[in-house]
Amino acid sequence: VSTQSTGEDSGVPRLLRDAQVLPIWEGTTNVLALDLLRVASRDATAVADFVARSSARAAESAQAPLRRAQVAIEQALAQIAAASPSAAPASARALAMCVGAHYAAALVSEAALASGARADAFVAQRWLDVLLPTFVRELEWQNTNVTSADVDTLRSVAFDIADNGTVRSCAGQDVDARGRQRPRF
Repeated sequence: VSTQSTGEDSGVPRLLRDAQVLPIWEGTTNVLALDLLRVASRDATAVADFVARSSARAAESAQAPLRRAQVAIEQALAQIAAASPSAAPASARALAMCVGAHYAAALVSEAALASGARADAFVAQRWLDVLLPTFVRELEWQNTNVTSADVDTLRSVAFDIADNGTVRSCAGQDVDARGRQRPRF
């Protein structure tokens, strides 16, 4: 971790970096997100069944937060199934992160119940009260009827497209259609 990033007081630098990097669909997380979409398109109930089995493993006290996440995941899967193929990847990453957080919360809750240790119970409660709701809120926000037109609108916020077709990022750098900085000759 860079020491410079710890001094930022607002989220603006992160948003600027994300606006330049997120259009590039490469990397482990995004590949896994697209793989999750592939699984969901082949078997509509596979992801929902996995999430339900994960919830069943957890302690009784964890059921309410896990249920909220499960409902958000099921709603996202239904919207993705109804969306156009070009709009589905827009919420794939948030879906994959929420499924992973749900599974982690269920496992941590199960481990805390089995060990009976106060420290394990604290970690499980932290996952359920703070971390899991963060991923659920992101999925709910991301999944508010994202269409390909919305994706184009978001891209236009991050990139200024001139009449001559030149694309500039928010930082004023010349970039190509995928958000990569163009070399200057």
